[in-house]
Amino acid sequence: MATGINFSGISTGIDTEGIIARLKEIGKRPVILYQQQQVKLKLKQTAWQEVNTRLLALQTAAKSLADPTALSVIKGAVGDDKVASIEARTTAATGEYDLEVIKKAQGQRLATDVFADVSSPLNLAGDVLINGKTISIVATDSLGAVAGKINASGAGVNASLLTVGPGEVRMTLSSNTTGKQSALAISSAGADGVAALARLGLVDPASVSTRYTSTKTETSGGVTSVTDTAHSLAFADTSKTLNALLGLSSASTLSGTFTVGGKAVSYDTSVDTLESLVGKIKDGGLPAGVSGAELAGVTSGGASSYEIQVSGTGGQPVFGGDTNVLNLIGLTSAAPARAPLQDAQDAEFKLEGFTFFRPTNTVTDALSDVTINLLKTNAGAPTTVTLSRDSEAAGKAVNDFVAKYNEVAGFIKEQFTYNPEAPTSTPLGGNLQLQQIQSDLALGVTDVVPGLSADANSLAAVGVSLGSDGTLSVDDAKLNAALAKDPDAVSRLFTTVGQASSAGVRFLLAGDKVQESGPAGYAVQVDRAATQATAVSGRAMGAETLAAPETLTFSGDLFGNAGTSVTLEAGLNLDGIISRINNDARFNRSLVAFKDPDTNALAFKALAYGSGGSFTVVSDTASGAGSTGIDTTILNRVGVDVAGRIGGEEATGSGQTLTGKAGNARTDGLSVIITGTELGGVGTVTVSRGVASRTVSLLSSLTDFTDGIVPGLSKSVQEQIDEIGTAITNMNDRLNAYEEQLRKQFTAMEAQVSRLQAVGAQLSQQIAGMTSSNKSGDN
Repeated sequence: MATGINFSGISTGIDTEGIIARLKEIGKRPVILYQQQQVKLKLKQTAWQEVNTRLLALQTAAKSLADPTALSVIKGAVGDDKVASIEARTTAATGEYDLEVIKKAQGQRLATDVFADVSSPLNLAGDVLINGKTISIVATDSLGAVAGKINASGAGVNASLLTVGPGEVRMTLSSNTTGKQSALAISSAGADGVAALARLGLVDPASVSTRYTSTKTETSGGVTSVTDTAHSLAFADTSKTLNALLGLSSASTLSGTFTVGGKAVSYDTSVDTLESLVGKIKDGGLPAGVSGAELAGVTSGGASSYEIQVSGTGGQPVFGGDTNVLNLIGLTSAAPARAPLQDAQDAEFKLEGFTFFRPTNTVTDALSDVTINLLKTNAGAPTTVTLSRDSEAAGKAVNDFVAKYNEVAGFIKEQFTYNPEAPTSTPLGGNLQLQQIQSDLALGVTDVVPGLSADANSLAAVGVSLGSDGTLSVDDAKLNAALAKDPDAVSRLFTTVGQASSAGVRFLLAGDKVQESGPAGYAVQVDRAATQATAVSGRAMGAETLAAPETLTFSGDLFGNAGTSVTLEAGLNLDGIISRINNDARFNRSLVAFKDPDTNALAFKALAYGSGGSFTVVSDTASGAGSTGIDTTILNRVGVDVAGRIGGEEATGSGQTLTGKAGNARTDGLSVIITGTELGGVGTVTVSRGVASRTVSLLSSLTDFTDGIVPGLSKSVQEQIDEIGTAITNMNDRLNAYEEQLRKQFTAMEAQVSRLQAVGAQLSQQIAGMTSSNKSGDN
C-alpha cells in the first residue's frame, strides 16, 4: 500500500503512479470475483436461515396439532351467561345440565360502633385475636391506627374506615375469603382485650357462634342427610401446648370447662394441646349430636397444617359453657354485637336437581374436569349448562398447521422458480438438499398412516389435499364432517399412536426421535420389576392403644428429604392410627398406612414405585406395649426401579416407567409403563406416527441447533464465507506488498535515470567547454 508523498516520473516523465494503479487493478480482479462469490454465499446463508425460521414455525404448529388434546377441545356454554361461566378441560365429558344458583358464596362483613373521628386516641388497651392473629391495642391508638394494625397482621381480614357523616365514623372488617368457614374468629385471652372488643362493638363476648361448613349426601330421591362441620383455625403444630401455640404467657393461661352436645370438657391452655382437646371430646364416646371429632390435616398454598373438625348429626354441633379456648382456636367465635353487614355463607346451587354446597363461587369438583364460576342467583329459574366438542377450535388447529406448511412450501417454490428477467438466479435455486426437504415434507403429509380406518387415515380422507403447486388446501366442510363423525379418529391421524399387546404393559409416550415400529412392534423385555418401598412395625399392637402421644417422622426421597412428622394422640388404637395418617393431607399423595396382613402390625407403603418412593420412618418412642412398634431406630426402606430393554435396545427405569436410552437408533425416548411383575418377554408395543407427529420428528432432524441439517448447511456456508474472507485478506496483503515493490523499483529507476541525466549534463558541459576552447585557439 502506498504511503507518504510520491512524485511520479520527475526524471523520466513516465506516469509511474498510473502504471502502478493499473497493475494493481489487474491484480485485484480475483479479489473482486471472490467478493462477488461472498455476496452470493451470504444471500444463500440468509435463504437457509429463512428456511429454518419457517420450518421452526411449522414445527410449533405441528407440535400443537400432535398433542392428543388438540382436537378434543370441549367448550362450555351457559344459557344465561349472567348466571355462570364455564371452563372445561379437554378430558371433560360432553352433556347438558340444569343449573340453579340458590345462593352465592360470600365472606362475613362486620362494623364497629360509631366513633367521632379516625384520629383521636380510643383509650383502649389489650390484645385481641382475629383469625388467630394477635393485634395489640394501646391507649394512644386511634380507630385509624387499629385498622392499620389489623391490615398488617396477616389475619385475612380487610379493615376499612367509613365516614358516614360528621362525627360518625365506623370501621368495617371484611373477610378475604368466602364461605361459612370464613366467619371471623374474634376473641381475646384477657379482660382488657375483652373490654376492647366490647367497646369497639365488634362482638358480644357473652355469646357464641360457630364457624362451620355444610355438606349434603343425596340419592336420586332427594336429600338423605345433612352434615354440618365446625372447623377451628389451622395450626402448624398439634403437640405444642395451647399457650405456646397461641403465644399466651403463663399469666394469661386460661382454664375452664366448655360443653359439646352437653358433654363437659375441661381445659387448661398451659397443659392442653390440639390433640388432647380432640381426645377429651372423644373420651368415653362422642357427645350427643356429634358424629365425629378429629384433628385433620389440611393443605393450603402448598403448606400443611392441622385443624380440629367437629361434625354434627342433623345440624350444627352445639358448643356452650366457657368457650374462651374454643374462641381462641377459632372453633367458635364471639357472636357479632349487631347484625353483620353481610353474613358468611357457602354457595348453594343445584345441578340436575341435586343440591351442592361450596365455600367459594369457583366450583371445580361438581362436574369432572369442569370449572363453574357462579356469577348470579337464578333461584326458581334454572338455566342450561352445555358441554360440547369445539369443532371450530379443532378446525383452527388444522388450518394453522396448513398455513405454516404453506409458508414453507411457498418459500421453497420461490427458490425453484426461474425468472428470465431477474439479473441472477435465486440463492437456493436447484439446491439438491432443499429439493430433498421439499420431497420429505410432502411425503410426510400425504402418506397414509398405517393402522387407522380408511375414512381417517390420510389428510385427503378428512379434507386436506396437496396441490400441484406444493401447498395444502382445506375443505372445511369435509373436515368438519369428519370431526363431527369421529373426532378421536381424526385426532389419531395427527398424533402418535402407541399400543401395547399385553395388560402388563402400557404405552406412555414417544419422543421425537422414536422410529415407527411397523406392525410387529418393539419387543418389551423386563429383567427386574419395580417395587414400592414398604416399612412394617416390629410388633403387632393387637387391641392395644397408645399409652402416650407418639411422634412418627418420615423423610427420604418420597418426602423431598425433608422431615414430615405426625403426632399420634394417646388412646388411639391401630385402626385409629391408620385413619389418622391416611386422613392427613400431607401423606395422601405419598404413602398409605395399613395393617400388615401377615403380622397385623402397623405398616406403610409408598404410593410411588421405584427409588423415588424410598423413605425412612422413625419414632420418638421405643417399641413396646402401648406404642406403634416403629421404634427409635430409623427404618430405611428403598423402592426398586424397573429394568429391561425395548426393541432389543437399552432402556432406563424410573419407577414402573421404562424408557429407551438417548442415542438408541429406534427407541430413543420411547416410554412404557410396566404394571405387572412378570419377567422376560412381556409383550410388544407398536408405534405409528400421525401426520403432525411425523412432521415434528422430521423437523426436529432438520432444525436441531446442534446437529440439524438446515443449521448445518447454514454453518457450512458461513465456513465458506470465512474461507473466502481469509483468501481476500491474504490476496490484499500480497497486492499491497507488490505495490510497495513496484514503487521501490520505479523509484530506483528514477534515481538511476536522474544520475545518468546528471552525468550526461556534465559530459555535455565538458564537451561544450572543449568546443569553446578549440574555437578560441583557432582565433
